[in-house]
Amino acid sequence: VARQFLEETGLKLTVAMDLEQVVADQFAMKSIPQTVVIGKTGEIVQVHVGYSQTMEEDFEVELKAILSESETAESPRKSE
Repeated sequence: VARQFLEETGLKLTVAMDLEQVVADQFAMKSIPQTVVIGKTGEIVQVHVGYSQTMEEDFEVELKAILSESETAESPRKSE
């Protein structure tokens, strides 16, 4: 089903199958598709439930913002 969904939508995502529902239980997943964006330190940064036609663009904007925040937090601040 996941492969067919990805082919139909044209999305290029890595899909992890959770056949025993261990991860689904840990993240209290109720619907599919559900995308959980996990930050570098293991915290849940964003959760998306369902599908939209702007999903890929939305993810790109969000991931760039997350990466930008990480770089800003890790780099020394310049004094003005």
